Amino acid sequence: MLKSLKNFKSFWILEVLLFAAGFYIVYREFVPEETKENIGEAIANVGSGKDSSSAPQDMSQTILETAVVCLDIDVEKKQPLLPKGRFSKYIDVLYCFTEISGKIPNALVHDWIYEGEVLYSQRTVLNGIDTKAWTKMSMSPEKTGTWRVNIRTDNGQLLGSADFVLK
Repeated sequence: MLKSLKNFKSFWILEVLLFAAGFYIVYREFVPEETKENIGEAIANVGSGKDSSSAPQDMSQTILETAVVCLDIDVEKKQPLLPKGRFSKYIDVLYCFTEISGKIPNALVHDWIYEGEVLYSQRTVLNGIDTKAWTKMSMSPEKTGTWRVNIRTDNGQLLGSADFVLK
């Protein structure tokens, strides 16, 4: 009995070590170094609700505070989950999360662009009070490469973009 218990314990420890090594390899493959450094910064910007510059905000302009592509959205907290710059081509859905400050437009538009062509455009109504918005896009393994999500107001003013790679 004691011998089988030792074998079970050794097997369990080996499984945990292999799981940890696999997680590390996958994480290292799909998150480039520059993105790892920016993830904490992006989440800090989302949670702060403040303009990072020391100058006072111009309430006559719409300012894009945060634009990230992520795996999911925490709807209750209105925050992105796992924002990255590179994703597996086997991901089913990705989200683009944006936060604005200053003048709040009636709506934001996210244009999902692949190989220079807008594949999907979604308009999100802000109702004059929301500063955070997100859209989602279905992905497929056939559409690997560099993507961009342009964020603009409903009157066409380009606020910025979020780039990512589907690999």
